[in-house]
Amino acid sequence: MNTVSLSEHKKRLLLRQSNLNSSLEKIKVEIEETSKTQTGFHADFLDHAKEQSDLAALFEMSEQYMKEKDQVSIALARIEKGTFGECLDCGDAISTKRILAQPSANCCLECQDQKEEYFGLGIDQKTKQQLKVA
Repeated sequence: MNTVSLSEHKKRLLLRQSNLNSSLEKIKVEIEETSKTQTGFHADFLDHAKEQSDLAALFEMSEQYMKEKDQVSIALARIEKGTFGECLDCGDAISTKRILAQPSANCCLECQDQKEEYFGLGIDQKTKQQLKVA
């Protein structure tokens, strides 16, 4: 880690973890409130459909936040272990620019590209170039 210290990365990750916890708590409250207002009989089918759609969106958002929270926890553990910033696949350093963009990144851009090609999740060339310049 040359331009940004590990303590700065840790501070950013802890802040993100705190924000995720707050967001997850708000979503939990929203889900509980939406669930309380639902009744067995809905006079308006469209209201019921909207409530169901809102609940589905809240659950999806909650799932995404929980996944990100897990990734942040792993990144924090890697800081403690002394392996933060090293690619888990090839062992090379992950560029500072990539870590700044995605603090929980656990592989370098080249290895991520290979994974995305394999799984069919390509990213555009402009983004690749921006992340390669460290």
